[in-house]
Amino acid sequence: MKKLYTFLSAVAITAAVNAQTNIVVNGDMEEWTDANTLANFSTFTSNITQEATIKHGGEYSVKQAAPTSGNFPVQNDVTGIIPGHSYTISYWYLDNTTGARSRTWAGWIDSDGGNNGAPLQLDDNADVLRVNTPDSYSTDNAEWQQFTITLTAPAAADGFRFQVRTYRDVDNSGFIYYDDFSMIDNSVTSLVTEEIAGLKLFPNPLAAGSSLNITSNNGTDKSVAIYDVLGKQVFAGTTNRGTVNTTDLKAGIYIVKITEGNKTATRKLIVQ
Repeated sequence: MKKLYTFLSAVAITAAVNAQTNIVVNGDMEEWTDANTLANFSTFTSNITQEATIKHGGEYSVKQAAPTSGNFPVQNDVTGIIPGHSYTISYWYLDNTTGARSRTWAGWIDSDGGNNGAPLQLDDNADVLRVNTPDSYSTDNAEWQQFTITLTAPAAADGFRFQVRTYRDVDNSGFIYYDDFSMIDNSVTSLVTEEIAGLKLFPNPLAAGSSLNITSNNGTDKSVAIYDVLGKQVFAGTTNRGTVNTTDLKAGIYIVKITEGNKTATRKLIVQ
């Protein structure tokens, strides 16, 4: 597993994010590259379309057709998992036809523990995350249903493979709808800081290779430190006319610490 530069540092930095922050990037399924490509989701995600009418929340959901055989997955690999932390994992699905069915097929991962440094899916909690029994499939219901479970991340985990799968049922004429993938770290606490009046950080999410704008009611330059989810500092500098050069940041989740005079604030930043 990738080195956790210092476990205490990771805990301290991650604690800056409010306890109710969803760490699944684009978990609300609102960002699409095109009508068949869900932004920030794995390329293993297949046979989906953007759905604007049948949805649980927001503007869009995922509509996935049943295959003739096997399964079609929807997958998002979540990074920054901290061993020993409690996480609540949930999503919503709609199975309102006999032509398709669904089930959860998720798991903790060690991002470089497999062959040739590939991700390794761990066996921990497989009994509840990858249940291979006839009653593990969804059943027809006219209403949206929620899958939710709270688990403790195992010692070897630094990620989570958030995956659901669609299968044929009586036939393959139907669809399953998915929405609002969520993963909440229950072990962190909200950061209490002396707020910087009028603080704004934008755009957020930030496109990789772009600069970040940080402004406040006070137009003076600010000290900025950026940390990855493992607590490693990846940037230190100051704003220049309200702009920070973040062009070297890769896609992921970061914590931005902003200092203005004797006031400090912390914000979560998503780079896509």
